[in-house]
Amino acid sequence: MKQAVVSTDADGTTTHRTCLYPPDRSELKWTLTVVTNEVERATAALRNTALDGLPVEEESGNCLIVSGVEPADVLSAWRAARAVLPMTGRWPVFRSSDHNGLDHQREPTSDDLAELDAAARTIDPWSAGYDPCDDEDEPLTVDELSLFVPTFEGVDLQSEARRRFDAPTMSSVDRWIYDRVLADPPLLAQALAYVGQRANVQWRQPSTVELWLLPTPHAHLAAGWVSYHGTLGRPDVLAAALWQWHQAWGAELVASWGLTIDLTTGRRPAVGEQAWELAGQQKSLANHLEDEQWMVALALTQRNEWSLYDRP
Repeated sequence: MKQAVVSTDADGTTTHRTCLYPPDRSELKWTLTVVTNEVERATAALRNTALDGLPVEEESGNCLIVSGVEPADVLSAWRAARAVLPMTGRWPVFRSSDHNGLDHQREPTSDDLAELDAAARTIDPWSAGYDPCDDEDEPLTVDELSLFVPTFEGVDLQSEARRRFDAPTMSSVDRWIYDRVLADPPLLAQALAYVGQRANVQWRQPSTVELWLLPTPHAHLAAGWVSYHGTLGRPDVLAAALWQWHQAWGAELVASWGLTIDLTTGRRPAVGEQAWELAGQQKSLANHLEDEQWMVALALTQRNEWSLYDRP
C-alpha cells in the first residue's frame, strides 16, 4: 500500500513523497515530486482569473508554462496573466506549441538581462541595418504606378500622380499619398474607411498555444527569450524597439510566433507625423507587412493591436 507524506521546508518549498507502506526495510522506495515556490506562487496568482485551474509547469531557464489555453482566447488569457504581473513578477508571452516564437534553450543570466536592458535604453533600433524594402527607390512604371495609387470616389489620384512625378518611386509616392490624404478631410474620411476594411487583419491563431511566464517583469526584456525573424540574432534591437514603443505608446508584447509578433497598446498615435514615424519603425522590423506606409500609418490611429510580420 502507498502512503503520501507532505512536508514544508523552512523556505516554504513543499515536497510530496510517496512511499510503500508498510515500508520494505530491505529497499525503501521513494518517489519525490518537488513543487517549487514559483509554481505555487503563479498558480495562486492565477486563481479566480480566466486561467484558473490550468496546469502550471516548470521549464528550463526558470520559465513557467501554462497549458490548456484555447487559441481563440489568447488575448483574454494574456490579459489575465498581465493583470497579476505584480504577484507573479513574470512577463506573459504566448508561443505556438511547436516551439516557434520562443527559444526554450536560452537561459539568460541576470548579467545578460542587465546588459540587454542597458542596450535597449541606448541603441537606435531603427538604424540597425533593417530596411523595409530594397526596391523602394526604384522607379515605378506607369502600370506599377496605377497599381500603387488607390482609387477614391471624386478624386483621381492616379492622374494627379502622373502629372506630379517624372520619375516616381515607391517611397516618394507613398509619402505623397499620405500628405495628399491628410490635406483633404473628405478624402481622409474615405481613406480611413478604406484602411479599416483592408488593414483590419486578425491576429494569427495557431492550432495549439502555450502561455510562457518569463522570469522578468519587464516587457522589453522578453527579447531575451523571444525569437522573431525581423530581429533574428539581435535581441538588443528587439528589446530597444519594445522599450521605445512601451514608453511612447504603452505597447506590450503579447505573443511571438516566430515570423510574427503581436502587441497591444495603451495609446494611439495622432494622424500626421506621429503615425507616419511609427509606421516607418514597424516596417523597418517587419519587411512583409503587406500595406504601404501611408496605410499602416492611418491604421495605427484606429486600433490598439499590432501584428508585425517578417519572413525570409
